[in-house]
Amino acid sequence: MGFESNINKREEGPDVEKDILKETLPPDFLDVIKEHLALAKRIAIGTVLVAASFVGYDVHKMNEGLRQAGEDIGLDLKELANNTESTVSVQVYSSDSHQYVVHIGQSHYRPGMEGSDIKSFNEILESQKKIEKIIERLSEVNSGATNVFCEGLTKESDLADLNNIKKLIAGVGQVESGPEYYQKIDELLFPASKSSFGLTFEQAIIKAYTIEKILGNMKVDSQTSDTHLKKLKSFVDNVSKSAPPFSVDELLLIVIGADLKMYLDGKINLLPSEGTSYDSPELHDKIGKIECEIDKVKDTSHPVEALKSVGSLINFNRSGIDKVIFDDRQKETVSIVGNETENGQQKVIPLVFGKAHNFTGDIRKYNETHQDHQLNLLSIDTVK
Repeated sequence: MGFESNINKREEGPDVEKDILKETLPPDFLDVIKEHLALAKRIAIGTVLVAASFVGYDVHKMNEGLRQAGEDIGLDLKELANNTESTVSVQVYSSDSHQYVVHIGQSHYRPGMEGSDIKSFNEILESQKKIEKIIERLSEVNSGATNVFCEGLTKESDLADLNNIKKLIAGVGQVESGPEYYQKIDELLFPASKSSFGLTFEQAIIKAYTIEKILGNMKVDSQTSDTHLKKLKSFVDNVSKSAPPFSVDELLLIVIGADLKMYLDGKINLLPSEGTSYDSPELHDKIGKIECEIDKVKDTSHPVEALKSVGSLINFNRSGIDKVIFDDRQKETVSIVGNETENGQQKVIPLVFGKAHNFTGDIRKYNETHQDHQLNLLSIDTVK
């Protein structure tokens, strides 16, 4: 149901404009669309603009599919679902294949959410904790499952900053502690961000987490009076206080997700899963037009008409936006995953992507055109 049809069913009155804005739009709708203009690493606008489609299954067939998939993978999938409080289902199964793309559906952070309420952060945290457990469990029975396809990653060079931090953490044992090294830590973490604007919320959390890991591994004397060390500890304390009741470790899970955190900790490898659609000029253009209308909603003292305009524009552009956010990206992702795994050596192929995405149709189309390389699809939903 479009926004305009919702509005037309309301009677106008003194408080109608406020009610419409409150009830018709999700709380962060306007900001979500504006954030998408920058095409942040993790796109979430799709959950606002369209509902995901789900495929229904006969219960007996579904259970049989889970049993067969579990045997192929070497893991009791029902037990995995129970232990992680997730929902596991077989979306595509081919008896000609023993390779399983495992779409781990996630709830994830978006830039600008630092002011969100605790409930929003808790939902993301719970999802990411489950993802961490799922990847760990998959990796225990299949060593190849440490190669994880990551949403928002278009090329391995996108990991340059995190890779440097990863090396910094891993090389701690080879470095002597002392004033010069403490100063070096401060300088190495996001040096390009040293400006009057300081660090972004995300960068601050990554930096605080890295400092904690480094100082913890170095077993630094807590009573030391070194100025640089005190500065580092003070930074971590300030970040810890920025979003109570979450710890720095939890904040990192929320902000960068389980896959990136596990990469930072040296537990998994990350592989690109996105193509050119992720930075589509078509999407820029359509979102740009909607952004102009959003500004009217925020700035006008009569938001009802402006809101109607936003709703009409979204409905007008819906197919084009959905096509890029869902159809084009999913098709490219399946193609990338297929090309990277066609040697058949990786039996379990984790793909961490937003829960609103459904790769069923794309995997089936891929199988139709790749008779020599068939892929199965498991879906694990980590969001309640």
